[in-house]
Amino acid sequence: MPSPSVAPTPGPSGVDDGIPIAGSAAAAAQAAAKRKKANEIYSQPRDTGVGMHINSQLAYLVQFIKDYNAPIRLEDLIVRSGIELIRTPGLLDLFNSHDRVQHDTKLDLYSYRHDFPMKSKAELLKHVKGYAPRGGMRVNLLKESWSGAPAAIDELERENEIVVLRGKDGQGMRTVFENNVKDAIEVQEEFRGLWHSLNVPPESEVARDLDDAGLKRTSKTEVAPAVPQTAQKKRKKAGSSNRRVKITNTHLQEQGIDLSKDFVPPGK
Repeated sequence: MPSPSVAPTPGPSGVDDGIPIAGSAAAAAQAAAKRKKANEIYSQPRDTGVGMHINSQLAYLVQFIKDYNAPIRLEDLIVRSGIELIRTPGLLDLFNSHDRVQHDTKLDLYSYRHDFPMKSKAELLKHVKGYAPRGGMRVNLLKESWSGAPAAIDELERENEIVVLRGKDGQGMRTVFENNVKDAIEVQEEFRGLWHSLNVPPESEVARDLDDAGLKRTSKTEVAPAVPQTAQKKRKKAGSSNRRVKITNTHLQEQGIDLSKDFVPPGK
């Protein structure tokens, strides 16, 4: 049997006030509209993975321009990074005053300030020569400053301006040194042939030759591994020291005074 429909309840004046009562079709439609409205998803801010703290946003921006590795406009930086650099109070001032941020005021471009800025082969060679007293420069450090560093290193190596240290396979460039012996006397091919023709004798022959010459061979001494301490020494209680006690005032014993006994006044 179908459920009876209930008409709206008239108001005090006898006029329909339009308020649906429970069980009516209007009430069911109104409840469905409320559920639909509650499930509506509003637009949310984009999740950039950056914290809300101003220092976190500053660190992210500095890392962004370092990875970008090219000059960028402020508007493009805001769009690409997703950080409101202008609207966040104080963030733009901190960004401009950061020691790793370089601002070209004429072109209004921002870039990362590298330790060794360069844009040409000549500038790269200048940095390598300036770094020579401290040793060689890592190729990764040069590549961070300039994307064209690998090609420039190959050209400088062919020009005999630098010496490149590669990996075991001879492919990957590791470190770059200044070639400060490029003007040295070239080794003659005859000497090169003699050098490469020498063979290292077997170990047994080397030992015999040393013995015949009266030279002593160095022996490999194995260092005994340190024994781990499994148990720590227990701390002694206060007053349980075994230190010797030096007895003083021994001259009083010669006068018949025994300090080990309690003093008894005369006449008692």
